[in-house]
Formats: sequence, C-alpha cells, structure tokens
Amino acid sequence: LRNWSVHLGSTVRVASRVDLSVALAHVRYPDVDVAPEDARIRRIVAGDADPADPAEATLANAGLYRNRLTALMLEIGVRLGAIPEVEPAPEPPTRGGAARTPEVSPARRAPRTAPRPPRR
Repeated sequence: LRNWSVHLGSTVRVASRVDLSVALAHVRYPDVDVAPEDARIRRIVAGDADPADPAEATLANAGLYRNRLTALMLEIGVRLGAIPEVEPAPEPPTRGGAARTPEVSPARRAPRTAPRPPRR
C-alpha cells in the first residue's frame, strides 16, 4: 500500500434546525528518498553561490521526505427558512380495489387442543 488514509466523522442534530458535525482524517503518503546524485534543484542565495555559476550552489532537494496529513473539521449547520412538514407515504395500490382484511369463520379456525393435565 503506497497511500492510505483513515476518515472518521459524525453528525448530531442539537436542535430542530441546527446540526453539529465533526470529522477527523489522517492521510499517509510514501516516503521519498532523493539521493544527492539525483538532486536537481540548487539553492542560490546571497553568500551561498555566485549567481553567474549555479553549479557552485548547494543542493536543495536531496534527502528523505515524509508527508503526513491530519485534519480536524468542525461544522455547525443551520437550516434557514420554513421546515416543511413531512407527509406520510401513500398506501400502495392493491388488486381489486381497497385492501381488506379477510375474516375467518369460526369453523375454519384451527381446533384448540385440550389442556394438559397438571404434572405431579
């Protein structure tokens, strides 16, 4: 795995119009090791090298580079305007018109078993 990251977050409604969110992210990138012979960027600053001859300047990008990023986010969300009332979902249509509960006649009910005698 070269790059990997972990992200966690949560939102809580603290009032009817106010949400509080918090998130944490950590990202790790692979280390980069630049050898001095592979370095290409030279530092030209006052007293370090002659600007007319950049080859005398010291190397600026040789070394080991590590990159990590950790971010914490805190957010407060407020909903403005009227909050619409939520209407219940309509009943799904049924075949043959309105839904009805079938009635079971007493003759079609399962027979009751006789009670067991008490155990001694």
